[in-house]
Amino acid sequence: MLFATVCYGLEFTKRYSHQVNKVGKEDTVYVLTDRPELFPDCITRDYSSFTGYDYFTYYSKILFLFALLEETKQRVNYVDADFLKISFNKKLIVDDTTLFTSIAVPYNKTILKRLDSKREQYKHWYNFLEEVGLETRGDKVFTYVTEAFWSFPYLDNISIIANRAKELQTRIESIFAKDPVHWSGSPLKRYANTGVGFGEGTAMSVIVKEFNIDIQAVTHNRDLFHKKKFRIL
Repeated sequence: MLFATVCYGLEFTKRYSHQVNKVGKEDTVYVLTDRPELFPDCITRDYSSFTGYDYFTYYSKILFLFALLEETKQRVNYVDADFLKISFNKKLIVDDTTLFTSIAVPYNKTILKRLDSKREQYKHWYNFLEEVGLETRGDKVFTYVTEAFWSFPYLDNISIIANRAKELQTRIESIFAKDPVHWSGSPLKRYANTGVGFGEGTAMSVIVKEFNIDIQAVTHNRDLFHKKKFRIL
């Protein structure tokens, strides 16, 4: 099974490199990182060379996913490093054409809904959603595809999809900028302290809609892992 993840920054990378390497001993794991020496059991790609940045962008997840899809020509399972463990449930993938994901949430039940009371302050975000046809009002709100897990199939039009992902990058990174002051008082402030492009699930939601991709999400993110078996006493 082919996994991919992104690990950037010494503190984050040291925290999760051990569990990622354990997976790398059993399966193929590609890691986009600025600390390749910490992943001896994985295939590493240099973060700065790949992104052209010397700072963190959450959007690198999507770019890395589609780059590997084009390169390997097979399904790629992107998993956030803090979720990539030996206990990850490989049985979630049951066909060759569906996008399997972590939870997918109706917009009105996401933390992004809390921005509605400040639509003027975050107008660039709402203008973008309107442009791409993602509804935030009424009974037909869009479904937000969360970012912890994307198992994306290799499709005949994958290069077209990858190009669309690249087109969306500039808008997502400019809207979701590393600007803690702008995002103060919102649930996204903690992401704005770390990097740019932290609305990357928005881009995946756009891609799912525009390319009519079948999607199957887990009900709870705990379902991403094998259930623990308890010894009967």
